[in-house]
Amino acid sequence: MELVIIGNSSPFPGPKGACPGYLVRADGANILLDCGPGTVAGLQAFCPVEELTGVILSHLHPDHAADLFVLGFALGLASREGRLQNRVPLYLPPDNTKRLADLCDAFGDLLGFYREGLTIGEYGEGSLKIGPFTLSFTPARHNMEAHLVKIASTDGILTYSGDTGLDMELVDFLAGSNLFLCEATLDPEEEHPSHLTAAQAGLLAAKAGVDQLLLTHFRPGADLERKKRDAAQVFSGPVDVALPGARHLVAKKP
Repeated sequence: MELVIIGNSSPFPGPKGACPGYLVRADGANILLDCGPGTVAGLQAFCPVEELTGVILSHLHPDHAADLFVLGFALGLASREGRLQNRVPLYLPPDNTKRLADLCDAFGDLLGFYREGLTIGEYGEGSLKIGPFTLSFTPARHNMEAHLVKIASTDGILTYSGDTGLDMELVDFLAGSNLFLCEATLDPEEEHPSHLTAAQAGLLAAKAGVDQLLLTHFRPGADLERKKRDAAQVFSGPVDVALPGARHLVAKKP
């Protein structure tokens, strides 16, 4: 399994950057995980939109979902032009289909066109199968409906925090992860119930016993080396920061 970083910024992208967007691929399958501003442009450097196997949104905050409206146009056109053979499944958090429909109505009844390239559904407490991947979800601690996402294949297990505050009850869900892609929005002196510092991300990683920690979700201009150091003071395994264009192997330990 390979994780490709498309964007790592929040709540807005920096120069030549993008907000959260991640491509997960294995055995010819391509899952887009979140779709923040700038994601669709960055995605196409690695995967044409018509080759997507699925799209998963952790939640509908604009920094994680705004480019969905751009992706809907891209897939709708791909369908009309004959480049898209099968509509791409989009999975939203529970009870968010109407919220998306309301947003589409606000922009001028876009949902009909988007449905030419997308099927729209919701994930829940059970697992979801997309190609070689098995996905599972658990609620995050955030100020709107949001979920952590676990993606498992025969290669390994990737778990993505989405947006969450510190909650030690997440440790059980994180256990067994070969790579933990975790938000690290806050500086050490900050406190917010819906986000994490790098040290808090490291604490979750350490308590869960994950193999590797990959920090993401940074304000433009953030001191990324400091974030790595802060996490490494708590988590003894490999720590890195997600950078646009970087590729990370998700694999079980030998």
